[in-house]
Amino acid sequence: MEPSVYLDILVRKGSDVTPHDIISFLTQKLHDARRFGKLALAFPTMGVKPGLGDMIRVFAEEREVLDRVCDFFAEDGRVDDYAIVRHPKHVPENVDGYEAYLQRKFARPLSRSRLERLGERGRMLHRFNLDIREKQRKRAGGLEKYPFVTLYSASSRQQFRLFVQRIEATKEQQGEPGGYGLSRANNIIGLPVFS
Repeated sequence: MEPSVYLDILVRKGSDVTPHDIISFLTQKLHDARRFGKLALAFPTMGVKPGLGDMIRVFAEEREVLDRVCDFFAEDGRVDDYAIVRHPKHVPENVDGYEAYLQRKFARPLSRSRLERLGERGRMLHRFNLDIREKQRKRAGGLEKYPFVTLYSASSRQQFRLFVQRIEATKEQQGEPGGYGLSRANNIIGLPVFS
């Protein structure tokens, strides 16, 4: 993906809902909006403000994709209550560099109902997942260093956390965004950084 257009979505100030909850809500909406085309997400205020910050920058290759995202957001009155969706613009020619936002996944313990349904096999899988999770935590240096959004699975409606890691990237790294618009370790999307 080579991002050529973007739009900014800003959290409205003065809301009784936390910026984390609004960013989580917007990320879930953007996950649903991926049916309009490829979207890559950046969090420009990450590290400056708590968590992932108070802004999402959405990149696409074509303006029509972001126009459809704007229309999709306009159909949901809740978005206007909590966020300001700016109009799409072309990425400036002079940028400060490139960054990628990696989706960090960590193995999860099995739910109680799945454990019961799988019996002994489920208990073995549960122990295996816990071992993997502990190894992942050690390798990543602990979950607490990564900000996250709280999302819901469309199929099971279970709540989960999607951790995000920001890394330096290059313009040449033009992978394909995952379902949540983020890079994966073997599929980096270099997104332009600018004010």
